[in-house]
Amino acid sequence: MCLPELGEDDSDEYDVCCGALHSYVASVFFCIIDFWSTCSMFFLIAFFHYHDDPLTWPVVVPLFVLYISFVSYLSGPVGLYIGHRLLIALYYYRIAVMFLFALIWMVINSGERKTILDIVLTVLWFLTAFTYFFGWYVHRRTHKFFSTRKSSPLNELQ
Repeated sequence: MCLPELGEDDSDEYDVCCGALHSYVASVFFCIIDFWSTCSMFFLIAFFHYHDDPLTWPVVVPLFVLYISFVSYLSGPVGLYIGHRLLIALYYYRIAVMFLFALIWMVINSGERKTILDIVLTVLWFLTAFTYFFGWYVHRRTHKFFSTRKSSPLNELQ
């Protein structure tokens, strides 16, 4: 953990939210939001299409991407806890890919407005894209914080 370093860091370079919140703390909060966002989207898509006999590609593709995203999720909390730059970078790129996928899938899903359910899923993909955009902004500063700090013994191993 790098909590002693956070107390000594008095520069505003890594602050988010009007200088009141350090990017490390914001990334920890985002990890919690990210976990629930991924789980809820996976659950909602699976729940709404539970009775579909042959699952079509508009259902299988987001379920597969959310599953892969969930598998790689632990790189964020573990990387933040031990301060490992490679895991933090992996989580940063995961957030970027999920943001781009959510935007692309929102556009694809908006073209298929057949039922009210499709409109609800389009709005949920928009909210997911907005959430990942915020996480991308926050975690970019956290990634920079861990890349520039010198006192961690794990950084010398890389």
